[in-house]
Amino acid sequence: MASATTMPRKLWEHPKPRETAMWRFVELVNRKRGLGLKRVEKRFLVANEPRNNDVSFLEENRTLILPNTLRTVRQKLAHGTETEPYPQTFQDLYTWSVDQRTDFWSDLFAAHPVIHSGTYTRVVDTEARMDSVPKWFEGVTLNFAENILLTADPSDPSRGTKQGKEDGKTVCTEVREGCTSISQLAWGDLRRKVARLSNAMRAHGVTKGDRVAVVASNSIDTLVVFLAVTALGGLFSSSSTDMGSKGVLDRLTQIRPKWVFVDDWAVYNGKTIDLRQKMVEIVEGMHGVTEFEGLVSIPRFAEAADVSKVLKAQSQFEYLKASKGDERLVFERIGFNDPFLVVYSSGTTGTPKCIVHSTGGILMNGVKEGKLHRDLGPHTVALQYTTVSRLHYECACLTLSNTG
Repeated sequence: MASATTMPRKLWEHPKPRETAMWRFVELVNRKRGLGLKRVEKRFLVANEPRNNDVSFLEENRTLILPNTLRTVRQKLAHGTETEPYPQTFQDLYTWSVDQRTDFWSDLFAAHPVIHSGTYTRVVDTEARMDSVPKWFEGVTLNFAENILLTADPSDPSRGTKQGKEDGKTVCTEVREGCTSISQLAWGDLRRKVARLSNAMRAHGVTKGDRVAVVASNSIDTLVVFLAVTALGGLFSSSSTDMGSKGVLDRLTQIRPKWVFVDDWAVYNGKTIDLRQKMVEIVEGMHGVTEFEGLVSIPRFAEAADVSKVLKAQSQFEYLKASKGDERLVFERIGFNDPFLVVYSSGTTGTPKCIVHSTGGILMNGVKEGKLHRDLGPHTVALQYTTVSRLHYECACLTLSNTG
């Protein structure tokens, strides 16, 4: 480990930082808020005005100078003592985003808008206590699934487009356990799958605020369930098939889901495991949860398992019949602060605790991480190796919102 005074070895540096979304965002903020000075650059001039032969250099190397740093630099320039290079670092942007958080988030919202309706009068009440859970961007409505499946129209963010997410373009590659199968899915096919399942859920009574859970592997089918329920304004929750029935029920009995989707088989270490007994135990454990209407079996293989002997269970094929083949995508836009996702603590000190995430909060944090940190775009390929029990799964799905 490097000592406190020794910088660790740099592992990688972007070859063209000026072409990144973060650089462009910094430039936008400089222009909008006047945070930069032309003569405060990678090297500084003692004189208050640049020399003629330095003008092009200064214009070319404009950098981000933030409020606290700006005052210091101005003072040094005024006294003719600023001659050392100012370190152009990510820390400057980070400091400004913390010290001026409403400016940062409003500028990010404007620079990289999500698909939304409505307007806001303030970003957040900066005087509110943290434990009061302050409201952000009140007045804005949006939908998680819509922002995954479509891209905001640059000229009108209230409209979704297929820009960067064209029908024939691959959205994800599914590699099943042990590389037993590898398949690709196009954006158009994903939208159709989500539409059919979402319309089936609507026919089965799922509405805004209802919870739908999965006990499944990291698969295309799981992604479709995630997007289908959130398209309706419902809440999604996921557990992996390697969890014991008690661990699954410790989660499910707290969120009281209307439907639970469960893989019929699991593959682990080259062995296939029949999950129908786990289905039976889940249904029995949900006794007394009045909201629970039934279990839907997701086929792991081409031939689905027979679940006719599992009470309150039906195959995904049967469940989808309620859609009547309707492939129209309908998104229920909900409040920026409305919930859409329930994850959990580890459960090492007792029953896992529910952690609820807001729709707008996750989408905007995804923009920050996806656009500014990772520079994601329509040609990015991302890999996240995880089960659906971990938050990494939702983060992997969130990557898709930034690929347009």
